[in-house]
Amino acid sequence: MRSEPIRVLYFSSFANFRYGGQRSLYHLVCNLGRTAFIPHVIVPAEGELAERLRARGVAVSPLDLPKAEPGRALVCGRAVRRIHSILREGDFDLVHTDGPRNTLYAGLAASLEGIPLVWHIRSSDRDRYDRLLCRLCSRLILVADALRERFDFAAARGKCLTIHNGVDLEEFRPHGVPSPPAGLERRGAEVVLACAARVEPQKGQDRLVEALGRLGKGRRTLGLLLCGEIADEGYRWRCEETARRHGVADRVQFLGHRPDIAGVLSAADLVVLPSLSGEAFPRVVIEAMALGKPVVATDVGGTREAIDEGVTGYIVPPGDSGALAERIERLAASDALRASMGKTARHRAEKFFSIEANVRTTEKLYREMMNGDRAGYGHRKGR
Repeated sequence: MRSEPIRVLYFSSFANFRYGGQRSLYHLVCNLGRTAFIPHVIVPAEGELAERLRARGVAVSPLDLPKAEPGRALVCGRAVRRIHSILREGDFDLVHTDGPRNTLYAGLAASLEGIPLVWHIRSSDRDRYDRLLCRLCSRLILVADALRERFDFAAARGKCLTIHNGVDLEEFRPHGVPSPPAGLERRGAEVVLACAARVEPQKGQDRLVEALGRLGKGRRTLGLLLCGEIADEGYRWRCEETARRHGVADRVQFLGHRPDIAGVLSAADLVVLPSLSGEAFPRVVIEAMALGKPVVATDVGGTREAIDEGVTGYIVPPGDSGALAERIERLAASDALRASMGKTARHRAEKFFSIEANVRTTEKLYREMMNGDRAGYGHRKGR
């Protein structure tokens, strides 16, 4: 039985704290058992993620990894050597990556030392290097069973483990936000919808606005809060034009990026995620559930693994604004239904999607890897 702490080197693909993957990484690292694990996080640049981690006593180092392209062998080789040096100098036992680029570089460096690597998969989108990268990995953590289809090939066989994202049940709790944050006016709406996602075509906000337009003359006045970084200005214009065309422009608020996501979701009566593609296991769904909000979401990625259809919310086909409108109308029309679904959603989040469950399962995987379950890797060189 191993007695000394396991030293884990983490890699983040982004330096900011705006995306679900970085928030998940932060919660994982900050909730590890500190007597059993010593984390160190590599970020591509200084930023909010590094600031937050250091504030929690986590070691952080910036390292910008170059794009692997033909003709860049020298600079790419330099990056591998730098990571190899970090692994040796820090005497790390295990590497945990979160994207194709850092998996490539860290995987090559870790293989030189015989150090096991786990790649955390947070996207359903296939990468042309998936097969190659899987050969560099000891294990793969999938945030949803739905992602297994992406890795249905020999190099990934026996390496995949599903660990759903976890949510901070104290931060995201019903009635945990005493009053709506500034700038979130109901504008006369009887029922407020919230959608938290980057504003870009694959997130499907235009279909949600169209659904709102279909309900413009419904029994209750609806309002919509669109929270998220404006990743595509042209697409935002399309959404605004759709709202004007359907006569609901005064009902739609573009909030941009908001750090107070719990406050935004708390200000709503129900939460909608209309994504068309690209989702894995969207955090906003389980965050809304933890807040006691019913959720209407499209059937993409692992959304179906989070929502209990007809019990904690509804699942509709992606791109179907009619189906979206029908489910929204059903929830908007009944305060009792929203309350019942929301209460059950909170219980489901507590049972299956806590940070504690996420972290303990990940720790168990780390221990298994260190005790010999390395999917092909031998003992570390020099030990």
